[in-house]
This record gives sequence, structure tokens and C-alpha cells, in this order.
Amino acid sequence: MLDFFVVVLSIVTIFSSANLGFIKLLRMTKLARPLKLVFRSEKLKISVLALIHAIPQLFNLLILLILVYTIFGIILVNFFKGKLHDCDTSKISSDFDVNFLNITDIYDCENYGGTWYNLG
Repeated sequence: MLDFFVVVLSIVTIFSSANLGFIKLLRMTKLARPLKLVFRSEKLKISVLALIHAIPQLFNLLILLILVYTIFGIILVNFFKGKLHDCDTSKISSDFDVNFLNITDIYDCENYGGTWYNLG
């Protein structure tokens, strides 16, 4: 019966010139076919119910993982800030006295006449 319903809706959609978006929504009822199989088989029913009951614990695990990734993200951003860039000082003239240890960011590099580039 469900297959007949889906086929009729598909035919109506094909031959209709109007915008019938709600019929496309009704055609999605064909996704309910696997549920029929699940409720007929006792083993599949137990498996699906176990998965449904595990969703709150999986959600708690997801929250914990988001927290851990956020903490590691903050730590690594602070650890690597500015370390993946460097200043190319080969074009700076030798008669210009530059203490290269003072070049720590893009602004210092450009003020001394160097080129700031990405190491990664």
C-alpha cells in the first residue's frame, strides 16, 4: 500500500505544472519502509531500541569531546601564536643596523624592510 501511495505521488508530481512542494514531502514517506522491517523482526527491534536509549549518553560524550577540543584549541593557539611565520631579512641592506632578535611580528618585519611569510 505504501509503495502504491509513493508511485501515485510521483506520477502526480511529474505531470503537474504547479509547484507542489508538499507532495515531495509526502514522497519522503518511502523512508518509512525500513521501519516496517524493524518492527517485524524482534532482534532488529531490540537493536534499534538500544540505539535510541543510548542517545543521551552519546550526547554527554559529544559535550565532553567538544570541551576537550576547545581546551586543546585554546592551548595550541597560545602555544603556536606567531611561530608559523618568519621574516625574510635577505633583502635588508647590510649597512642598516638591525637587531634581528627584535623582529617578532609582521609590523617589525615590514618596518625594517623585510618580507613576512608563512612557514606552513
